[in-house]
Amino acid sequence: MLREPRVYHSALAKAALAAVLVVGIVAIAWCWSQPFGGCALGAPSDSLKLGLDHISDNVKQLLTLSTSLAALGGGVVIGLKQGPKLSEASRILLLASTSCFVFSAYFALRWQSWLAEIYYLECPSLVAQPVMRFPFIAHTYFFMFGLTLVGLIVLSAAFDGSSPSGEERQ
Repeated sequence: MLREPRVYHSALAKAALAAVLVVGIVAIAWCWSQPFGGCALGAPSDSLKLGLDHISDNVKQLLTLSTSLAALGGGVVIGLKQGPKLSEASRILLLASTSCFVFSAYFALRWQSWLAEIYYLECPSLVAQPVMRFPFIAHTYFFMFGLTLVGLIVLSAAFDGSSPSGEERQ
């Protein structure tokens, strides 16, 4: 007898959650182990200042979205916000997407604080160092993966065989 698809969906969702948590923790550990490099002194150009301002604005906007989506996901997971009844796999994916948004917010904050340190040191050349690139890339990818997981939850709910009241069909 074959197992029901729900069992496989639940196992895949648990694997996705585990992957998000492991990758997030490893990324945090790697990020904290990176030192700032040496600084090439010199006045930053106007184009560099403009570029840093645009990237900083982008990070601030994604930080706001990440924080909001993490709060919304957390509220749904713990039941503060009533919503449609979700299957076990969808609840686990919601937890994984919420974790992605939390990691995204963390890396955005990490990048912002290191950008402030660069401004304080008056050393804009440090922006090109891996210590600055990695948090920005991690922030962006965790945000995109969180949105992808939310899309999977929506697709799963749209094609789920449950009735509008949330009760499963027999």
